[in-house]
Amino acid sequence: MPALATVRVVAGEKGLANRIQWVNVTEIAEFVDRPQEGELLCIPTSGLTAQPDLQTALIPSLAKHGLAGLVVSTEQDLHDIPSLMLQQANELDFPIIILPEKALFTKITRAISKRIQNERHALMQKSLQIHNTLTQVVLMGDDLQLLAKALTALVRCPVVIEDPSFRLLAYASWSEVNEASQERLQQDCTPRPLFIELGKRGVLTQLRRSRQPARIPPLPEQGLISERIVAPIVAGQEFYGYVWIVVRDQTPDELDMIAIQHAATVAALILLKGKAIYEAESRLKSALLDELLTGDTDLQKTLVIKARHFDYDLTQGQQILLLQQRDCLPSASLHRWLDDLLSQWHIPGLTVKRAQHLVLLLPSESTRNGEALARRLWAQGQSDEYDLLIGVGRTYPGWDRLSESYQEAQEALEVGPLLMDEAVVSFDALGVLHWLRHLPPDLREKNRFSQAIQVLAEHDARRQSDLLETLETYLDTGQNGQETARRLYLHRNTLRQRLDRIQDLCDLELNNSLVSLNLHVAIKEYKLSHNN
Repeated sequence: MPALATVRVVAGEKGLANRIQWVNVTEIAEFVDRPQEGELLCIPTSGLTAQPDLQTALIPSLAKHGLAGLVVSTEQDLHDIPSLMLQQANELDFPIIILPEKALFTKITRAISKRIQNERHALMQKSLQIHNTLTQVVLMGDDLQLLAKALTALVRCPVVIEDPSFRLLAYASWSEVNEASQERLQQDCTPRPLFIELGKRGVLTQLRRSRQPARIPPLPEQGLISERIVAPIVAGQEFYGYVWIVVRDQTPDELDMIAIQHAATVAALILLKGKAIYEAESRLKSALLDELLTGDTDLQKTLVIKARHFDYDLTQGQQILLLQQRDCLPSASLHRWLDDLLSQWHIPGLTVKRAQHLVLLLPSESTRNGEALARRLWAQGQSDEYDLLIGVGRTYPGWDRLSESYQEAQEALEVGPLLMDEAVVSFDALGVLHWLRHLPPDLREKNRFSQAIQVLAEHDARRQSDLLETLETYLDTGQNGQETARRLYLHRNTLRQRLDRIQDLCDLELNNSLVSLNLHVAIKEYKLSHNN
């Protein structure tokens, strides 16, 4: 700048990249108690010499408060600036600039202020252009993929949009070659160790609170090779995820921060609108399922037409699957995950959140179709960190018996994980367990073997022993002593002693196959009745 042609940098040259937000001309005595970040402070030499007691603390204080630098007007060049201040400025990378006394502060402040004003005007114009560009995405179709591509074109970097659990929602690469490369996609998506580390450092919490973009430095140990900028996607009190800019070969600037903040706002609008549509459709699907479960054949034509609205065919066989997250209620993200998977796998189905379950209604020719899909969903859930329990009802030729498939799936979901130690259970696999679940209480009380199991349970409660668990494991393994000992971490002699004690308490012989069968069934009945 011509106005600064006669100045000299005498200390803190490494801080010349500091950003100046405004300029202030003042006496040092007036300034010490109110330093402002980004300020370029201009003082005459008298401001330094008049108060020597302030000289020691001045430079550290200015640097601490984030001032851009210090301009001193002097005729004597370095002689009027204490050497301690110069030393401190070099150590703190805080620029000290000498202005010849014949030069006017007003000329410098006017020139710098005009430059700042012009830059801010240009920034405002570019910000408006960014806003208009990204807003067009909403008008063109409310698509997160379009938003990612638009942002990528603005910042010339890869862009990743993820949900709160860091699952991919949209991705765009700046690379012109092999844009959809799976390897590049895996590099740019947030690695799990990074997600955990950011959570530990409180970065994610701070993002949600501040709602402002943040720069994340490289963290190679957590899989973050290059710097990133992240902005939270927030609408009202709802948090929807993150927008990431993956910085590789350039230094992020203020426009990048503005662009990602605009993109996060547009993403919130898209997701908010999508949520409203999704919830409206979910309510309609739920109402349809309620009507289907009544089995009212008088509504057949009406329900077939309603189902077609969702591209669902009620003229085929029908089957119900119930999904549940282990130890917690199904979440909205799980519901969307299930819908997305069915779409990706080209499987027709209606999904409805109902009480503690997600209900999946399938057109099906065979119960085995639902069993195979359930196992596939469970495996994918493990990969995506959803710990699922799935109950599978049987296939019926018409929707009028759909309530039976629903009840069967519900029973499989309740009984299977408890007695079969399986995450995916079909009603067809329950067998005798179905009978036991519906066994009248009076029949249970009369059963000799049920009484024996009750004796063991009471003994365990009094003595803090594990005889009932030992017997169940022994019978579950087909009376294989070696396998039972391995599962219970027991010595074979200890196992034998326990089995002898069980026989004495029950007054029964375990080497009798019919006795073993009855005891095995009685244990399952006991667990069923005491779990309700």
